[in-house]
Amino acid sequence: MIKHHPNHDLLNAFVLGELPASMSAAVAMHNEMCPVCQQKVSNLTEQCAEQSFEQPNALSSDTSSASQVEHSEITFDFDSMIAKITESANIDAVIEKGPVDITVKNQTYRLPRALASMELSGWTNVGKLSRARLKLDEGDIHTSMLQIQPGGAVPHHTHKGYEVTVLLDGQFKDEMGEYGPEPFS
Repeated sequence: MIKHHPNHDLLNAFVLGELPASMSAAVAMHNEMCPVCQQKVSNLTEQCAEQSFEQPNALSSDTSSASQVEHSEITFDFDSMIAKITESANIDAVIEKGPVDITVKNQTYRLPRALASMELSGWTNVGKLSRARLKLDEGDIHTSMLQIQPGGAVPHHTHKGYEVTVLLDGQFKDEMGEYGPEPFS
């Protein structure tokens, strides 16, 4: 059972594309497993789209030039943008990536869609703990996948920022509660 949810500001930043890749992936994984947050993200996305197209004077009144929208000091040239998107002959070759499974210490796990296209470092094994880092090029921000064998534990550690845990299999408990895996589509 999901016990903690991203707050409104975090979900809004996710919708606006303002989060670092690691946090965006974490929110996307949570969203994939949580119907409550799926609805909130859907509503926020709809509100964002409506606001983007309902701003006064959004469309250029000069019909002789390309259609443009100005938002947050950035000017979008829709005609040019659409032309660039559709000029590629490979546009029809884009295929949504299906489920991805990984195997760690002879145990296979199905990854959430948010992780399916992310590159992982090699696995490091220390006792009952295995770790692979996500290669996200975020400087001091580190994002890891952990596999902990029964009876194993994460060494005591501290953080200067967020720690987000998404459990794919098994269970664990910490000072905030007990956790088990959540189904995802």
